[in-house]
Amino acid sequence: IRFEQIAVFAEYRSFEKLEQLRHAVESGTVTPRVAEVLPASRAGEAHERLEAGGTRGRFVLTW
Repeated sequence: IRFEQIAVFAEYRSFEKLEQLRHAVESGTVTPRVAEVLPASRAGEAHERLEAGGTRGRFVLTW
């Protein structure tokens, strides 16, 4: 088994690709791994925890 991290920054600006991703998440085809949902006021804490390592998933900020 080999793991490769891939980031395609050009696709971040593609509305069509983001719509496809949204539909995949909403239909359950893709399940994002969320570590924790935090209020935006705790964004600094989220960054610190990500930098420290050991977090599985992403932090979601709510406004």
